Amino acid sequence: MTYEAFRDFHSRYYHPSNARFFFWGDDPEEKRLEIVAEALQGYTARAVDSAVPLQPRRDTPRQVEVPYAATDGQKTALFTVNWLLGERGDVHQALLMEMLEHILEGLPGSPLRKALISSGLGEDTTGCGLETDLRQMYYSTGLKGVDPRKVQDAEMLIFETLADLAEDGIDPAAVEAAVNSVEFSYRENNSGRFPRGLSAMIQALSTWLYDGDPLAPLAWEGPLADIKARLAAGEKVFENAIRDHFLNNEHRATVVLLPDARLAKAREDREAARLAAVYEACSDAERQELVEATSRLQVAQSAPDSPEALATIPSLGMDALPLRNTPVPCVREALSGGQTWLAHDLPTSGIAYTALLLPLNAVPARLEPLLPLFARSLTEVGTARRDFSELGARMAAKTGGVGADPLLATTRGERGLVKYLSVAGKAVYDKVPDLFDIFREILLEPLTDRAVRLERLRQMLLEDKARLEHGLVAAGHSAVGSRLRAHFTPSGLLAERLSGISQLMAVREHLQRLDSDPDSLLADLDELRRLIVASPDVLVDCTAETAGLDAVQRQAADLLAALPAGRDAALVLPPFSDGLPAAEAFLAPAQINYVGKAANLYDLGYTYHGSASVILRYMRMGYLWERVRVRGGAYGAFCMLDRMGGTLVCASYRDPNVDDTLTAYDQMADYLRSFRPDKEQLTSAIVGAIGDLDSYLLPDARGAQGLARHLAGDDEGARQQMRDEILGTTAQHFRDFADVLAEAAGHGVTCVLGGAQTRAAAEAHGWQTQELL
Repeated sequence: MTYEAFRDFHSRYYHPSNARFFFWGDDPEEKRLEIVAEALQGYTARAVDSAVPLQPRRDTPRQVEVPYAATDGQKTALFTVNWLLGERGDVHQALLMEMLEHILEGLPGSPLRKALISSGLGEDTTGCGLETDLRQMYYSTGLKGVDPRKVQDAEMLIFETLADLAEDGIDPAAVEAAVNSVEFSYRENNSGRFPRGLSAMIQALSTWLYDGDPLAPLAWEGPLADIKARLAAGEKVFENAIRDHFLNNEHRATVVLLPDARLAKAREDREAARLAAVYEACSDAERQELVEATSRLQVAQSAPDSPEALATIPSLGMDALPLRNTPVPCVREALSGGQTWLAHDLPTSGIAYTALLLPLNAVPARLEPLLPLFARSLTEVGTARRDFSELGARMAAKTGGVGADPLLATTRGERGLVKYLSVAGKAVYDKVPDLFDIFREILLEPLTDRAVRLERLRQMLLEDKARLEHGLVAAGHSAVGSRLRAHFTPSGLLAERLSGISQLMAVREHLQRLDSDPDSLLADLDELRRLIVASPDVLVDCTAETAGLDAVQRQAADLLAALPAGRDAALVLPPFSDGLPAAEAFLAPAQINYVGKAANLYDLGYTYHGSASVILRYMRMGYLWERVRVRGGAYGAFCMLDRMGGTLVCASYRDPNVDDTLTAYDQMADYLRSFRPDKEQLTSAIVGAIGDLDSYLLPDARGAQGLARHLAGDDEGARQQMRDEILGTTAQHFRDFADVLAEAAGHGVTCVLGGAQTRAAAEAHGWQTQELL
């Protein structure tokens, strides 16, 4: 594309005539119109044809085979079957398909998911399921880790399973679970950290962008009532949908990705040859012009934005920032059995968010890598009462979700390790007894059938292996950051063992044990249950209004009385030692890198001051953005300080460089020494840091925040001091922090994940290297 074509595209489509204006809140309508009118001053209406045409319907299925870059030992394929559906503007069909997706694949025991996983043809399901963000919806499902010779068998299994469901009927419990789960999700309207107004706008845009009714996606009550009425009348709603949208829908494509160990090198060779041909075709003058143009580009990238350009960006002033923190309600009491009760009285619209925190202090280090598998097995293996399909359907029908995960924290000051197994769920108040009955069942009524347990554990481990391996390439910065944090604090080390590269290694070892000594694996999981599931020192946390808090407290007391009364003594932990090399490179078939460096500032003598939040935010959004992203070509870069533990981590995302990025990290101190922030820059950084501190949270997330602060000992006095220090940050703080970053650069540890460039850097610097994929 030429620059002129780019400018023409921008001027045509990025014009107010092609804009949508969205407001959310209770501000006056007249004021909104005044704001829009002011924004449109100086523009003239023009006709803009931005309509997205419909994809023509096909009446013949297609199969597409595409190679992917694999390592020498990588022999498995990945495939998906994809169906084109109707338009997103048909809210009734969209809601029905959302429920059908839950029926087919929403739970571990859902029939299509169960058929694919239990077939042994692949390691994990893949495909996005139902996609509703385009004008025409589509559905995608398939398998990863499948033998290329078995792709056709797996594809046939999908159609056979769908045909059986359409012919024999869907389990009514699965239908109830799907309807309840989807309705619960819509009524809860939990947008996480995303403001609900923006969430509503994005929903509206799913039809509005295609000239449809922007309010249609928000008006789901009518279609929901209609679907419920049709089900109550005995109509085979979802069986008919399977026939219409899958079995009789010929507009589908089967996409197969086949391994090719030579593809990565072939791509590199083609690119090198192309560049060489371009170079050879240029005259000396043309080559010199390319050099000069590159130099001009680098100068332009390094130049600060003009004051006039910056003035066009809306911004807040210091006078708009609250001087005081908003505390999270948190009442601590002792239950009748001596356990701790934490209550967060917040407006949750009749939903109780509850967690049972079971201490992990008696779990020895050798069993810790099994904790994720044990946690998942509580809800996905089944119980003495129900198999895993029935258990999943009951959880979906009676609650908004139940799950278990390790929960770790670092204590303020001592940097000690807090570790629990969190068994959590959410339910409307009249379903709280059902929620606790499920808690009781998964904790106290374990499945004992050896063959069933081993089969499910194998399936779950293969899924975990596939997901962890996929995450290394898709989100390698998370793995790099986790590995770096493991060097400095007990919680960082354990977190890496439970969710990072070490966990991938552990999962592979668990699979080997299933083949060589399965009974020892079962014995270790049983030992974990004995060590964890007991009543002493349990912490019960709940976020709800008063009625919900009372209901949960009553049920919690009954459950805790039923748990075993004894618990092994907490183990005495040895002095902290990570045992990791100071520089590591992990190799995977990728054309990009994830580059990280970290140091613990507290170990280097630094005492936390709130100005660090301001300075590091500025470095993340300013210096690193310019050096690593704009000039370096990475998709992203960040630097984050763990206020509790003191670890500073710098990492990049999908980075074409290695050494240049590490150099950028090491030169942060030099940048700060010469940096003189003006009033606008300082104000912007402070406003951003306060924005991070006061981030948008819904009631359930605020309650979780209150729990996290309780576990870490992060009291309101310390948090108010941090806020005061943020608000009082000066230019001198920036310059003083340069010495801190210089120490970090000199004492930091390095971790890089990537392909050929990572290997070359590791060989050049003598880093310890390990093949991951």
